[in-house]
Amino acid sequence: MVILSHSYRQVLSMHRCLSSHHPTIYSLVIMMALFLFIQIIAYGAFVFLATESTDLTNDTSSYPPNVLSHIFPDNQSELVVDIYNGSLGTLTKLIKSKDVVMAMMYAPWCAHSLKVAKALLETAHDNKEVLFVGINCWEPRGDCRRIEGIAMFPRILIYHKHIKQKLEYFGERNHNILTSYSARLLRPLKYETSVTHIKQLLGTEELLVVGYFEFTVKELPLGYKEYYLASLLALQTDPSSGQLRSPLFIIITNKHLAKNMSLPL
Repeated sequence: MVILSHSYRQVLSMHRCLSSHHPTIYSLVIMMALFLFIQIIAYGAFVFLATESTDLTNDTSSYPPNVLSHIFPDNQSELVVDIYNGSLGTLTKLIKSKDVVMAMMYAPWCAHSLKVAKALLETAHDNKEVLFVGINCWEPRGDCRRIEGIAMFPRILIYHKHIKQKLEYFGERNHNILTSYSARLLRPLKYETSVTHIKQLLGTEELLVVGYFEFTVKELPLGYKEYYLASLLALQTDPSSGQLRSPLFIIITNKHLAKNMSLPL
């Protein structure tokens, strides 16, 4: 405003000098001054709109829901929470609210994402203890796309409160397999009471780990926490084959059974 008023005083001064001696030059000067004034106003409006646009780009929470693409129905939000604006901050809050979270990072145009989303909804219907989340990592204004940099969709990640690192799931993505896997996330240790049944498991599992623990009311047995964490980490799947990398962990609490299996007491 100071610059404009100063220019205006200059124009008036020039008007007094030129209007009486050079009418043509005076008209030209007036036109140039008006043109300059319009240019300044236009530039100011451009800067204002650009600033407002930047603010909106950084704040994904202000987007109307119908502008952002998502693949989970709105009426199924009690089964799968859909973060369609791609906010990792929202995902972090959800992870802190539950013991086990299975998150699917998707692209709304991806046929594989749509197929897995259907299987995830069916799995969530059968397992209410795990929190299932979908997050749109294709949304250009969301930080999921920028930070994760996903090359292939969908991507399934597991967050468990007892382990610091996230697990990536590479296995089959149908309803039955996902239901079985999510159940193991909640109970990675298999409790057994029969030698016969344990031997039968050897027919379906490549490797078994059997541990005996004697529980008391006061505290957990020595080494149990480490055994439990090992069973969780065993749920990692191989990126190439999709198979579980590690053995099935079994726990027994019967001392007589432990003796029959020659386990240290």
